[in-house]
Amino acid sequence: MSKNRWLLPNGIDELVSDQARGLEALRRDLLDLFDSWGYDLVFPPIIEFTDSLLTGLGESLGMQTFKFSDHQSGKSLGLRADISPQAARIDAHSMSYGGANRLCYAGTIVRSNPLGGALNRAPVQIGAELFGIKEIEADFEIISLMLTCLTRVAEKGITLEVSHQAIRGWLQEVAANTGLDFETLCTLLSEKRLPELDAYLARSDINSAASKKLSQLPRLMGDIELLPLARKTFAQDLVVLKAIEDMEMLSARIGSQYPEVDLLFNLSEIQGSDYHTGLLFSAYSELDNRAVRVANGGRYDEVGQAFGRSRPATGFSADLKVLAQLMDAEMSGNDVIYAPVPDGAATADTMEGFWQKVAELRDQGFRVRLGYPSESKNLSEYPLSQKLVANNGDWILVDFE
Repeated sequence: MSKNRWLLPNGIDELVSDQARGLEALRRDLLDLFDSWGYDLVFPPIIEFTDSLLTGLGESLGMQTFKFSDHQSGKSLGLRADISPQAARIDAHSMSYGGANRLCYAGTIVRSNPLGGALNRAPVQIGAELFGIKEIEADFEIISLMLTCLTRVAEKGITLEVSHQAIRGWLQEVAANTGLDFETLCTLLSEKRLPELDAYLARSDINSAASKKLSQLPRLMGDIELLPLARKTFAQDLVVLKAIEDMEMLSARIGSQYPEVDLLFNLSEIQGSDYHTGLLFSAYSELDNRAVRVANGGRYDEVGQAFGRSRPATGFSADLKVLAQLMDAEMSGNDVIYAPVPDGAATADTMEGFWQKVAELRDQGFRVRLGYPSESKNLSEYPLSQKLVANNGDWILVDFE
């Protein structure tokens, strides 16, 4: 029999007391922000049938999803590993409006096998999705909402990295036409393994023009000044040129409205999921003296087709626990008032006055903690600031000693 029944599984944590209060206050603040932008709050279920949960956008989440059998239906159920696929289902079925549909959410997700070395297997995912608008203005709206959220919490500044999924499509075509291995190219390019990439291209039987473009791709990373060079490099590739055009348009708008945000373009960030179709973006900030990705998103058109409604879509999400760390979102409990309940010998008038005063303090926003004769007399472990005491037929507050 285990002696450590209090232990939690690896990657699963709990927040208590001031940490939990801080996280909840941040959740409310950000959901109020989403509401002010016209986003409708949804609460998808934490479990669904896997044939819905892993359809369309969710197919790539299969390895991260806990699956088990439903004892009632016999069908396979899954614990959600991402809320975005559920939002796509809601747009296609539960809220199938004709025009744009703006949805937001906040809830726990669970990942059986997190990717990218992530340690947290139960993030509190918060995010927003915009369905029904194909223009790049929708991407700008989503990115603007994400940056507005982050500027509220990040004290060390924000770097926005922008890439484009169209470049992944171009790379797939190049690989198919030249016989190069697509996955090998993706790894070498995304990880910026330049000597290995150059050696791999030198061993291959492809023309010098294609080799030059592939060799240049991972070197096209930096601020807005690199985009003219990118245009020159891919002057004959219309798909890549359109992607660069999108980045240029986005740069002008973000730079104008969020001058405090550092913009970084990365043309070889092509490790996005297959369902992404356009602009991809990730936001980074400093946490524990290192750069950490704190939010990400992108365009994923047509994912609702699996639910019978194909629509343009773009969105972003973040882990509320990480955002709380950025702003050290713990709420102090030093404003707690200790109110010992009068003993049984107290008169009816005394009891009525006591309960009335407690209700008044709570209505005024104070935290009031009741005290009882049977509890420990040593209350130093609690963050108590004041005490409610009787004074000539009235109830007053005094400093807690």
